[in-house]
Amino acid sequence: MVERRWEELAGLSAMESWRLPVLVYRGASGRPGAYLQAALHADEQPGVAVIHELAALLERAEAEGRLKENVTLVPYANPIGLTQVIAGRHLGRFHLASG
Repeated sequence: MVERRWEELAGLSAMESWRLPVLVYRGASGRPGAYLQAALHADEQPGVAVIHELAALLERAEAEGRLKENVTLVPYANPIGLTQVIAGRHLGRFHLASG
């Protein structure tokens, strides 16, 4: 069964932090096999869609014992960029305060 967890990243102040969703599918060997991430620039949705579809295939393969090595998915690799919206326009590629 898929392991779902959140990785905490410290923010700029003691009261701020960011979370990355992480999905890990376990293969028979228990060894790392692949790491895939999407939305590195926050507004790139095609990769997120691919990871969504891949997750369903990996869940089935894991349940059927067909997965040889572990596969780790990070569907949103830029939690800071996901929150940067100005006047309804997503501007997640660069940090607004520093560029």
